[in-house]
Amino acid sequence: MNWLRGGVWLASWLCVITLRAAEHDITTVDGMVYGPGPMVATPFHGGKFTHVQLNEQLFGNISFFNNGIAEPNIPGELEIFGSFRGGLLSNGLPFNEHLHGGIIIIGQGALRMLAVVASGGASKGGESYHLDEQLNWRWQTDMALDPGFPEGLVISRNLHISTGVLWVPASLQTIAGHPGGFDYADSLPTGAPVYGRIGDNDEDGFLDATMVGVSRVPLNFLFVPGAPIVMLRSIVTDIPISVRASSILELASIYNLNDILHPPQAIVPQSAVDKYYISKLPEWAEDFAARAQHAATTLTKAAAPEAKLAITIRDGLVSALVVKTDRVQYEKQVSKVLEVLKQALPELNRLWLTSM
Repeated sequence: MNWLRGGVWLASWLCVITLRAAEHDITTVDGMVYGPGPMVATPFHGGKFTHVQLNEQLFGNISFFNNGIAEPNIPGELEIFGSFRGGLLSNGLPFNEHLHGGIIIIGQGALRMLAVVASGGASKGGESYHLDEQLNWRWQTDMALDPGFPEGLVISRNLHISTGVLWVPASLQTIAGHPGGFDYADSLPTGAPVYGRIGDNDEDGFLDATMVGVSRVPLNFLFVPGAPIVMLRSIVTDIPISVRASSILELASIYNLNDILHPPQAIVPQSAVDKYYISKLPEWAEDFAARAQHAATTLTKAAAPEAKLAITIRDGLVSALVVKTDRVQYEKQVSKVLEVLKQALPELNRLWLTSM
């Protein structure tokens, strides 16, 4: 029956992809860059994506747009290059003038970089969006970070950005079996999880989210070559979302806790990762319990049928807080409630399709 239920869900999901898309804006309200490597974490602000084509189920894309020196021009271009260059990176490659990622400050001001989407890759200078089976929002892009000179340019091809869980990667040196790499991004060791969120956290009736992305700078990068870099970006949108729809997204996102508790095998010594888990587990436990509490409250007020599930998840996660400093005991406590949520994910997907 599971394969049949999954097949029915997939068929209904594919149908909604063809729904008519509407044009939206996505605006960055704040963010944080960790690394690369030992470079100190630094906050950043600003950035706006325009002409984002999305259907009601958050599938869509931005097409490549570049009209040279004519308007519109990205404000950060003037700040980094000193003049409008017609939408060209420092190496002459065009970038998408509908995607302004803002000015990323590396190492508390050591380096200022324009964040844009480069042409020439698999995404053809655009950006695509979809929800996965756990209702995490995923973006695929070719991000460029340009300090204004080609030697410092970083282009991350086929970069995946998500509201779900990603892991800090190892350095390129470690992957190649060579010594000397930095296997951390500021306070985040290789193998550490970073995760976002999606819903309507500010309760203004519009979708908002925290997106996470991980990458590495190239080996020819002037500073800390090959080191991992992590970016968290909080966004607001003009995409209307109902209380029930946002609560379903929030409830489904709790299953990301399962991924956090069962990370992929790291290729570096586990001691740093284990120490990090011990220090962060209480914070993660409280965060996901709070999500469950909020989802249960809002779904109950909306008299939604999934409120009972939310209450079950909330009660399980809240009761587990008493052992939140013990990873083994905490995982044992929450495993059953996360299994209940896992079994409910196909139904949450179905409900999501009808709640927007």
